[in-house]
Amino acid sequence: MDENTIRNLKILENLTIEERELDLKIKALKELLVPLLPFGAKVETDNGIFTTESRKKYEYSEGTRERALSVKEDEKREIAEGIAIVTDGDPYLVYRAKKD
Repeated sequence: MDENTIRNLKILENLTIEERELDLKIKALKELLVPLLPFGAKVETDNGIFTTESRKKYEYSEGTRERALSVKEDEKREIAEGIAIVTDGDPYLVYRAKKD
């Protein structure tokens, strides 16, 4: 592998580690701040605006839940039995940190 590719992989590694650390910090701050702000609050900053919103959650009927579970079970079975066909095989890059 050429030096440029290795250098770019190291850059990507560092950015990926930073991204994971930032994601944890962002999650912790959101968990801290959401309960402190009333629903519908709007707080402007120099670069944007924070708002408190809610996501709709749905609870489905027992029949729908049972059918959804049945479909998931059928999908797992078809994968295991080789009936399901892989249709997308585009390559992508994955980074896994070494375990200490």
